[in-house]
Amino acid sequence: MPEKKEKKSVNPSPEREEDLLNRTAAGVMARMPDAKPNKTRPYNAFEQYFMGDNTGGLTYPNNTVAINMNRAQNPDDMIDLLVHEYTHTKQKPRGLWQAYKERNIPVSQRPEEKEAELASLNYKYRPRGRDIQLR
Repeated sequence: MPEKKEKKSVNPSPEREEDLLNRTAAGVMARMPDAKPNKTRPYNAFEQYFMGDNTGGLTYPNNTVAINMNRAQNPDDMIDLLVHEYTHTKQKPRGLWQAYKERNIPVSQRPEEKEAELASLNYKYRPRGRDIQLR
């Protein structure tokens, strides 16, 4: 009787995932010297639970960048997410009043999001080209 082969997981281990994120982040940072991320890390369990796969990343007011590794399936995706979030670290933080005023504006239509999407689209240092559309 033939032996059953054990299937290998397609998803990398959390340590390998974080190492890949750190190496990619270092490359992006070298080409975006004006970005000011405090720390770059994968989503934690809290962020993953509450944000799900609806977001690619978060930039906190202290410029900590959290990346949703479920959305970073290949190098281009990870670069796009990092460039997008690192662009947010260069922007003036939104205050509570600004967030309240913009509560009914779709996220993709907010000026800081448009700027971050354009930065991601125009980033020329990537393994291959990519076109994404704002929705």
